[in-house]
Amino acid sequence: MTPGGEPFEGLGAEVSFIMRLAVPGDLEPLVKMLGILFTQEEEFHAQAPNQRRGLQALLSDPHSRMPRTAGRRSRSLVAEVEGRIV
Repeated sequence: MTPGGEPFEGLGAEVSFIMRLAVPGDLEPLVKMLGILFTQEEEFHAQAPNQRRGLQALLSDPHSRMPRTAGRRSRSLVAEVEGRIV
């Protein structure tokens, strides 16, 4: 399922996608994606404000967009199909 709630129809079919570094503009789709994932596990409960703060901290870290050898502490990636994060 995509962060917008639409079913992802690419399973079992050839799908072109790109992987790229996540940027601060990806925050809301990633928060929605976590909400979807958390509904699938009984022991986890979606808490969008907390998840938003954590993701915002990760995405705003300037080191997260640096090459591995430049002191990077974390790296977040997203997959896109036709311009949508999936």
